[in-house]
Amino acid sequence: MISVPHTGTHFTIKLFRDIGFQALGMNEDAAGRVIHSAHMIKETQMRRAEERAQKMPLILPLRHPFVVEEAWQRRGRPIAELLEGFRSYQDRFWPIAAHVMPVDSDRREACLAEMADGLGLPLKTDWTVINGREKTHDLRWTDCTPSDAVKRLADEMTPILERYY
Repeated sequence: MISVPHTGTHFTIKLFRDIGFQALGMNEDAAGRVIHSAHMIKETQMRRAEERAQKMPLILPLRHPFVVEEAWQRRGRPIAELLEGFRSYQDRFWPIAAHVMPVDSDRREACLAEMADGLGLPLKTDWTVINGREKTHDLRWTDCTPSDAVKRLADEMTPILERYY
């Protein structure tokens, strides 16, 4: 699993931990029931995720970029990193993704069921928010006022976003 920060990383990891998987970093090696995870920030981790995706299913958490920008702003994070992360999502990982977990989408139940079925795992959740410190979990993307840069990003991501939002 690889993600843009604040798009459902911890939530998605918990889905697997709840059924006995060990959560490890992307560069850690282990056998057995393991979910490897990283953020789309460090090139070394992204390359490792691409390598792992050749041998195992790739999982991509997703939240709408408008909401993610709000989460980043509330944390004082640079939006340039958000833009780079989503471009990596779209250009590098979307084409090889096996499963998308859109945690803030009206389609999230169906996507969770598809992922569980596709992986042959009993994944389930009550949708309890994980790491919701900045209180953006209740925001709808339509209620956000995104920057021009994030509006352009969302336009670029239309083929992805229209599937979930």
